[in-house]
Amino acid sequence: KPRSKDGRLGWLIAVSAVPAAITGALLADTIERNTDQIWLIGVMIIVGALLLALADGVRGKRTIDEVGLADALAMGFGQAIALQPGVSRSGVTITVGRFMGLGRDGAARFAFLMSLPITAGALLFKWFDIQGEGGIPADFRGPFICGIIASGITGYIAVWGTLKLIRTHSFAPFVLYRLVLGVLVLLLAATPFR
Repeated sequence: KPRSKDGRLGWLIAVSAVPAAITGALLADTIERNTDQIWLIGVMIIVGALLLALADGVRGKRTIDEVGLADALAMGFGQAIALQPGVSRSGVTITVGRFMGLGRDGAARFAFLMSLPITAGALLFKWFDIQGEGGIPADFRGPFICGIIASGITGYIAVWGTLKLIRTHSFAPFVLYRLVLGVLVLLLAATPFR
């Protein structure tokens, strides 16, 4: 049993990765085959927005230090649902966290920390997949490394900005953005223009 807050949090983050890791490993081919269902992506964006709006009305005040095993597993199952294209990983995990009674800051912090093992696992999974097909071509290695560095920097800035924003505001801007985006995606799916 971990003796420190950080040790306990580390174990909870590891537990939260299990549902998505199992789902991703078992359904990787099915998920990849269904990434072109544009109408479904649009619907999932809108449903995610409405659920986040509903969850944000919950008066949860618990902090990241009060996250328990049930919270970690529930948010982990939310993370597994995010393997469906159109479902935001951070959006669904924050939504589940809010429904579980976490405050905005607690839900967002734990949701962002949850991304670390699952992202590392997905990267490792893809790495072995690419290696099985001959590896990354030599002329793509430089851009590949630059892409990883750029995504790390922009990801850090996005997380920092989001945490700063939600300490004083609701998730309403994210809800509105996702509603507009979902409608645009559905309109795109309904027209021959692509």
